[in-house]
Amino acid sequence: MTFYYRLDTYKAEVKSYDSDGALVDAATTPTVTITDPAGTAKVSAQNMTKSATGTYYYLYDITATDIFGTWTVRPSFVDATPDTEIETETFYVVDRVYTTVAKVAAQLRLIDQSTQARLAFTADTDPTLSEVERYIMESMDYIDRKTHHAWRETQVTDEYYDVLSGKENLRRRDVPLHLKHRQINTMVSETDKIELWDGSVWNDLILTANGYTEGRGDDYWIDYEQGVIYFVGERPYYSLKGVRMSYKYGDSSVPGDIEEAATKQACINILETNDYTVVLPEGVSEYAMSSKVSSWKGRINSILNNYKEIITA
Repeated sequence: MTFYYRLDTYKAEVKSYDSDGALVDAATTPTVTITDPAGTAKVSAQNMTKSATGTYYYLYDITATDIFGTWTVRPSFVDATPDTEIETETFYVVDRVYTTVAKVAAQLRLIDQSTQARLAFTADTDPTLSEVERYIMESMDYIDRKTHHAWRETQVTDEYYDVLSGKENLRRRDVPLHLKHRQINTMVSETDKIELWDGSVWNDLILTANGYTEGRGDDYWIDYEQGVIYFVGERPYYSLKGVRMSYKYGDSSVPGDIEEAATKQACINILETNDYTVVLPEGVSEYAMSSKVSSWKGRINSILNNYKEIITA
């Protein structure tokens, strides 16, 4: 499994082999480091637990505040052969996905020709369940890039904005700053930031300890739907990169046509990666599948063009 939700438990596992390919206990206890999408090591070189000869695991309980995105896992151990560094693995912490593995299989029309039963991706299929989940994540990232929007919680960290001088701002009571995204999530102290550069340090308007207040008659207020911050009592200096933002954005549900686009894009990723041969239904030629992929791409572009947003910041 590649997709995990907050409060799930992720299991990292490694195995130690001798030169003949037989499982043997490692010379030293394996360790694991788990890093979140922001680059913070949530687990650093922690010892793993032995479950059987040459087999070790580590359980990481995903917290209610762990950030969404791609996490990296690097186990390390010394086995019977020279010191071995295991290749980095990844897993995804998500609040929602745009499509499912079952819908991808249905779109590809995977059917057992002898029984006419629907087939499903598993750990033993080619591609595997985890690989298909990775293709789904790639399709979601593709959709977000193309539309400049998201239908999941997405973290933005240290996004800089220029504050330009202008007579119109001098006359305004509320000075607006248009963010690069809409549907902003409610900002939380110590997690999200609205930082103003005062010439020597960054002042965070969100940090509770700093004493700033959100409100139309106070220091600032936010149009969360449109992604606009209005500075009222506390205004930024006019300077290049005078404001630094960290925030979360994204719609709370996935429209049906975005689900369709994600499903078809994941199918395209699978077929193009495997040269149209691995998962072709019986009796379907590569030419016919290539034509279908072209049709899918046209449909995806048509859907995404309807959602594409123009960045004004």
